[in-house]
Amino acid sequence: MDSHIRKTFSLLPILLIIIVFIGLLALFSGRFWDSGEVSKTYATYSDIPNDDGIHTWLPDFFPTQAKDIGASTIVEHDYLQVTFRLEKNAASEFDKTFTVQMSDAGIKFLQNEWITQGWCKLAKVPEEGDDEHFYLIGKATGKAGYIYVLTLISPSRYGDSDKETRENMARYCALQNR
Repeated sequence: MDSHIRKTFSLLPILLIIIVFIGLLALFSGRFWDSGEVSKTYATYSDIPNDDGIHTWLPDFFPTQAKDIGASTIVEHDYLQVTFRLEKNAASEFDKTFTVQMSDAGIKFLQNEWITQGWCKLAKVPEEGDDEHFYLIGKATGKAGYIYVLTLISPSRYGDSDKETRENMARYCALQNR
């Protein structure tokens, strides 16, 4: 019996080291897996504070009549996804600003099975100068109006961004003249 207790106590330091290691791993793993995603919601466009960073992401065609706005950004990956709602008249006017239809690949990229139609658009961000950014805009009909999802398709920070934008447009848009 005495030797059994000694074996148990000799394994105790190893067990404690393993427990401490697992605890530290769990504690610090959250820092490495943090996506950096920031999500915010606004009741209406006018509820977005002037100094809110979301203005540096929204394109010049973003409708000021938008309601129930939900925005997610990941700065490190140039990621933006915004969902919002428009009522019938505002939706009709908003839809008229688009000319290029989204392809099936574009709708699939948005990963929302409820989207029934969508568009592609190059646009400027007023806060960002003259550079144009490429957006996908998906639309679905909901009980409370028309629901949209807008996603920024940003080229990588390195390489030929014009070439990458053209490739993304060819992939995600139903272009007539390729």
